[in-house]
Amino acid sequence: MSLSNLHGRVLEFCIVKEFERVFNKKIILSKKTIQDNIRDKQKLKEISINKLIHFKRSSVKIVKWLINHIGKFDTSLKLERLSDEEGKKGDVTDIRLTYDEKTLNISLKNNHLATKHQRPGPTPKHIGLTNDSDDTKHFKEQYRRINSDFFNFVKSKNQNFEKYNEVEKYKFKHLYKPVCNLVSGLLNKHNYRSKDYLMFLIGKVFFKKIVLFNNHFEITSFDKIPVTKKMKSWVENKNYVLIEFNEDITLSMRLHTASSRLTERGSLKFDTQILKMNLKKKTINI
Repeated sequence: MSLSNLHGRVLEFCIVKEFERVFNKKIILSKKTIQDNIRDKQKLKEISINKLIHFKRSSVKIVKWLINHIGKFDTSLKLERLSDEEGKKGDVTDIRLTYDEKTLNISLKNNHLATKHQRPGPTPKHIGLTNDSDDTKHFKEQYRRINSDFFNFVKSKNQNFEKYNEVEKYKFKHLYKPVCNLVSGLLNKHNYRSKDYLMFLIGKVFFKKIVLFNNHFEITSFDKIPVTKKMKSWVENKNYVLIEFNEDITLSMRLHTASSRLTERGSLKFDTQILKMNLKKKTINI
């Protein structure tokens, strides 16, 4: 498990425990949430003492803000921790609160602002193309070829290359740029699928995104995803794909390796962030 995933799980655990402490019998945890917290209790010993103290202290402030945001309610508060599988379907919620027939979706992050960490290979699926479409088949074949050609190219330079950090001087020109061009070309060809892609990258439900930093946390409100009918994409600096939706939303997708090991199939991910979008944001000091 990566360090970011470990920290994310422990932070969610701490948030749930703080809600339990505050609401006692007035909170209902879903079966999955109970199971996840039992699982993640074992993770507490895998992070540093200072990080754990930071998470616990911050959870008190985060839960206090959420309670003030919710206000008074008459029914019990139901809390659910959602799986990463929901994120693949477009629901970025990590913790869902339900009360008085209302719902508050929370995307909880530790020290990073990315909206998505998607792999480039399934891009046709991300924009709503079917597996049997000609463009999907062509994209997958081209993606496979780029990764395979790069692997064979660097092995021709040195058979002992085993990791991506050993081929830094080659990967931007011979791997990242071709993949970015492939993705950008597909997005421009199907620019009318902008609504599907924007919802995939940002989320298909209204939510609050809470990002925890060392001395503060930020709350960004995704209460209304703008309607978009067209997108425009281009490549910058060999490993960035930029996408503009309706001229008032711009996202940046930075391509990088998802694994250290060099393979013929490749192991790549995008780090997607918002460059431009009209969102309400609040900062709370810890």
